Amino acid sequence: MLEVSVRGSRGNFAYEYVFGVTEGITAVWGKSGAGKTTLLKVIAGLEKPKTGSIRFGEQRWLDSGTRTFRDPRRRHCGYVPQSGILFPHLTVKKNLTYSNRISSRKADVALETMTALLDLDQLLDRYPDSLSGGEARRVALGRAMMSNPSVLLLDEPFSGLDDQRIVDISKHILTLNRKFSVPVLLVTHSLREVARIADLMIVVSDGRVLDAGPVEDLLPRIGTDPETGSSSVLISGKIEGYDEVYGLNQLNVEGQTLLLPGGKLDTGVRLRILIKASEVLIAADAKAKTSARNHLNCTIQRVEELPDNRVQLWLGVGTQQIVSEITRFALDELGLSMGKQCVAILKSVSLSNHVFQRDSA
Repeated sequence: MLEVSVRGSRGNFAYEYVFGVTEGITAVWGKSGAGKTTLLKVIAGLEKPKTGSIRFGEQRWLDSGTRTFRDPRRRHCGYVPQSGILFPHLTVKKNLTYSNRISSRKADVALETMTALLDLDQLLDRYPDSLSGGEARRVALGRAMMSNPSVLLLDEPFSGLDDQRIVDISKHILTLNRKFSVPVLLVTHSLREVARIADLMIVVSDGRVLDAGPVEDLLPRIGTDPETGSSSVLISGKIEGYDEVYGLNQLNVEGQTLLLPGGKLDTGVRLRILIKASEVLIAADAKAKTSARNHLNCTIQRVEELPDNRVQLWLGVGTQQIVSEITRFALDELGLSMGKQCVAILKSVSLSNHVFQRDSA
């Protein structure tokens, strides 16, 4: 357990961070300049707060009351800055094993195991300037893990990568977290990446932690995502079958079925879907005909007024929620109000880029 309660400043930028995280993956989310990188540096010991405490398990890393400040090397954080900062004069192999020279903590995993986990076997004799962006990120991850870290701190690990490399790096981070049970704090400004990889979420703004908790709980409280201009929520379910004729995975969500295009997934695989309010259409009942095949029966739990004669509907689907934005005219014409039943219509094309695999049964 990592517990942080600190206050300080860097120049004119004041910060105050109060939160606790466990062994999972925690996304530190906020817009540029919110103080996300400063938070990682405070944990790593690269930034010293004026007051407060940081505790990792039974270790006191910082306690202003007793004037305790544990040196960064003694905290053993695996810190990977946005640039990665590989040593250009060392091969990939020597970059990976560099921590063995400067740390008394030996890696719990052999070099061969780490290179296999991160697909680095063919890169060991190469130098950083010959690596692609994705390859360099994998090497930086491996070097951090080879230091046998207490916590893995990743600053924008997906920055500048294309979608396929983001998928690859995400899988590697998930693998490292699950195999070694090392807490991961990951800075990002993208809710899509939060949905893809995080268990917990810390919302940072103007140097303050505004909220913290499970991703599913926090997304509905964030409001409009500055990246997409729309509110978003997560729903989850398990694969229950596959339609071989049409190439569609059948996802059970609260006893209802969503059809998702793509390669066949094993029965029992758990998926998350990031649902944007702007991409959810509403019908008054199931009789409405549409080309979209994904319909969810819902109950209207809340109606919120938006600017420009629009409203936001919060819709209950069993124990989960989705959200939709429609016009006030549509709300009145369909006769919708609190407590009424309706049908949420989700386009498969809209869903396909926001489906993330979490685990298997």
